[in-house]
Amino acid sequence: MRPPEVSENAERREFLRSALRYAALAGFAGLAASAVARRAPLTGPACGGSGICGGCIKLPRCPETRAEAARAARQPGDPS
Repeated sequence: MRPPEVSENAERREFLRSALRYAALAGFAGLAASAVARRAPLTGPACGGSGICGGCIKLPRCPETRAEAARAARQPGDPS
């Protein structure tokens, strides 16, 4: 068996570098996609909770109809 030539070694190193680079890129893209998917659900209620809006910390900014009704039912000076 003859030893590989210099150009074969260089090609092999470049192939491995490219493979690792694209694998890392795919991993980062997967992490970003999963982070976005957890942060903003595409369907369902914005909070994903039990539907009790009165004590929810997201109530002031919640776009759900139930939250709008809960905000309308609150009195202006009500701390709860």
